[in-house]
Amino acid sequence: PCLPLAPVVAPRRPILRQLNIVVAAVAASCAMLLRHDYLHFLAALTAFAAGGACFVVNRTLLRGWGHALFHGFLCVYCHHTLSSAHGLAVALHRAGAAAEESLGPWGVFAIHDT
Repeated sequence: PCLPLAPVVAPRRPILRQLNIVVAAVAASCAMLLRHDYLHFLAALTAFAAGGACFVVNRTLLRGWGHALFHGFLCVYCHHTLSSAHGLAVALHRAGAAAEESLGPWGVFAIHDT
C-alpha cells in the first residue's frame, strides 16, 4: 500500500521511504503470534525497532554508522525469527514421534481389534 505513494511523498517525507520495510517486518513476524510465541515476537520486533532507532540518530549521534548498525540488529531479528520457526519444527517432530509410538511397531499398518 505504501509503494505507489513513495515517488510522490518520499522527497518531502523521508520516513515514508522505509514504511514498506516496517510493514513487511511486522507482517512476517505475525506468524509468531499465530504460534503463540510471544517471547520471540517481542524480541524480534524490539531488535527491529532498535535498528530503526539507529536510522533516527544516523547523522548526529552515530556519524553515518546507523545503516550498518541497522543490519547488525537485523541479524538479531533473523535469529529470533528462525528460532521461532525451529521451535515449531521441533514441536511438530515431537508430536509426530509420539503419534508413531502410540501405533506400535507396525505403525499405520497395525491391525486394531475394535
